[in-house]
Amino acid sequence: MKAEYAAVSARLQADTALLVRDTVYAASGDVFQGSYLVLFGGAPDELDDQRSSRQQDVSSRAVYVYTTRCVSQTPDGVRSVIDKAMTQLIGFTPTISGRKCWAITMTHSTDVQPDTSVKPILFYADLEFTLVSDRA
Repeated sequence: MKAEYAAVSARLQADTALLVRDTVYAASGDVFQGSYLVLFGGAPDELDDQRSSRQQDVSSRAVYVYTTRCVSQTPDGVRSVIDKAMTQLIGFTPTISGRKCWAITMTHSTDVQPDTSVKPILFYADLEFTLVSDRA
């Protein structure tokens, strides 16, 4: 589980023009201003070997859904962050010791939305990427 998340995070961070953050908040407690991406996810959304003769265990086939929140000061800035995230993740196949991973796919996206609860206003959109990790 941690290895899959680390592989997805490292892949996003491989694009040095893409700022990947753990939170939308700056050290001051204010919402961070700028163009960046927040990666969410961790535990599998599904854990199943798809065989009735085998019980679920931690090494079963795992389906991970990673949500990314793309943030910027302008809608076009959000689209630039989206482009970078999609370029890094779609079709990428992580290498995890003891696992066989499949290429990452994008499974959902939202429209660019304004966040009027912060000043100055920021814009954001969410993307969901799916990674399937099987026992090797």
